[in-house]
Amino acid sequence: MAFPPSLLARSPARLILSQCAPSIRNITTTSYLNAGHNKWSKIRHEKGAADRRRSTQNIGLAKAITDATRKGGPNYKNDNPALAAAIAAAKAANVTSAFIERAIARGQARSLSGDALEKMTVEAVMPGNVALILDVETDSRLRSLQELNRLVKKAGGKPGSTLFYFEQCGRIVLEKKDEGTALAEWEEEVMGAVLEEEGVLDVEGEEDEEEVVVWTVAGETGSVAQVVRERLGVEPKGVDLVWRAKEDMRVAVEDGAVAEELGKFLEALEDFPEVVGTFINAEKGGISDEAWAKVQDSLILP
Repeated sequence: MAFPPSLLARSPARLILSQCAPSIRNITTTSYLNAGHNKWSKIRHEKGAADRRRSTQNIGLAKAITDATRKGGPNYKNDNPALAAAIAAAKAANVTSAFIERAIARGQARSLSGDALEKMTVEAVMPGNVALILDVETDSRLRSLQELNRLVKKAGGKPGSTLFYFEQCGRIVLEKKDEGTALAEWEEEVMGAVLEEEGVLDVEGEEDEEEVVVWTVAGETGSVAQVVRERLGVEPKGVDLVWRAKEDMRVAVEDGAVAEELGKFLEALEDFPEVVGTFINAEKGGISDEAWAKVQDSLILP
């Protein structure tokens, strides 16, 4: 399915949005309550920002537990200090025991019931002609497909082929070695170490996270990550395969209502722990930073 050419925007900006709009009740008020309404609007805005931060934090906590389990096994008391630390951080954030158990199970490629997990990809076209890919790990392909397609349709989207709008790339995330180092300096150091390596596509700084991302050809990610360890003396924060929107296939979101719908849809995915990655070919157009944050903050990177 082709998107209308008028909606396809070329942009030099590089953005992988794999990478929460709050659920807000309608409020009816009379004119003499305008002051109270303004106060509520401020509270609602602050609550929405806090909810997005909490959602992002929980996604990170689950990923840390799952990754530590994959690398060191589930026995955190004796054999896996990384998992013990990840669980301690999750408990400090007041997450539930079920949250922790589910993340550990996912790290063992099984569900809480013990059934093996299968990987699958769900594709859809969302409002604004935004292409969507969901990476899913599930113990029931049919159930997950039905539930996610229902959610897509509820958000005004429709299932459809979108893989050709993306390319699968390796993503290596590197935290700064020293907090006192400027992001630009760290980006330059990483670039000097790896840019000429076979399979490296790009190096870019992520200002929001104060991190540098190395993009690679999918088949070379492991070898480039090893070069990073040897030359820079750091352990990558994350090494994953992700779907990256092709530069000439990206869509600028110009309508705040479209951003609102996308944000609500992505927030709803929090109720589907089998979704381990969300990717869209959208980038910020002529909408406010606040409206775009509701989309960007809800995206899930594996």
